[in-house]
Amino acid sequence: VGGDINSTAVLDYEKEIKALLKQLPEHNYRTIAFEPDMPAAYQLMNVCVHTPIDEHSEAFGQVYIEALAAGIPLVATCSGIANDILIHKQNAWLVKYKDSGAIAEGIKAILSDKQLQQTLQQKGKETAKDFSLEKMITKLNHLYETA
Repeated sequence: VGGDINSTAVLDYEKEIKALLKQLPEHNYRTIAFEPDMPAAYQLMNVCVHTPIDEHSEAFGQVYIEALAAGIPLVATCSGIANDILIHKQNAWLVKYKDSGAIAEGIKAILSDKQLQQTLQQKGKETAKDFSLEKMITKLNHLYETA
């Protein structure tokens, strides 16, 4: 569990999250109150899981770009920018919203298949490299101008 533990969204669910974590063996997770060096943190991961519960939960989705740029295989749901950049089994493992079984399946597939890992790492880095905030803003401007 990562992120800024002081954010309002996390504080709203902090007790619930802690109760759920108590159901897991302590060696299976690590909580991080705040990590200022995210590039280093990504390098500690075998898989990054970012699974918002619906297509509108993520306003942008910087974590997608960060994980891809770091070359970390990503299990994700499509929310925010993910709708435009992620492709199942090409640069990420995509799952349906609120589907813990599919999330577990994705993690297991990535960890057990070295070729899949390499594909997701390589294509993910390419996706991140090709991503441009300028292109995205141009598309948004066009969208708003034509609305």
